[in-house]
Amino acid sequence: MRQTGTAMLLTAFAAGSGAVAGDPPRDLPSLREDARAAMKPCGHCHDSTQRSAIRSALAFFDLDQVEWASALTPSNLECMDERFADLKVSDPNRARVRTYLDAEFARRAALPPEVRNRERAP
Repeated sequence: MRQTGTAMLLTAFAAGSGAVAGDPPRDLPSLREDARAAMKPCGHCHDSTQRSAIRSALAFFDLDQVEWASALTPSNLECMDERFADLKVSDPNRARVRTYLDAEFARRAALPPEVRNRERAP
């Protein structure tokens, strides 16, 4: 009974704030698309529609996929910053990708522990 009351209280609080617990950031899809555009130099290897795509790079992520980053591990996502330096991605574009990565990490943190880093983004 106590658990039910606690759950109802949390639901009421979330409804009053306009957010539902566990919801991903509402603009995650647009942030993901903005990051994809900023990562155009990465498409040389990570876009299966390009003739220059590399199979081993596509095994990590494919910018042609809508949810290109959702299958990446947290360490793979963090590694992107290092790779951007190699590719000479501009600071504004790096910031655009960082904004998306922060939102992706927040989405994953909101998932229940048993599915965290396993579930695809919306």
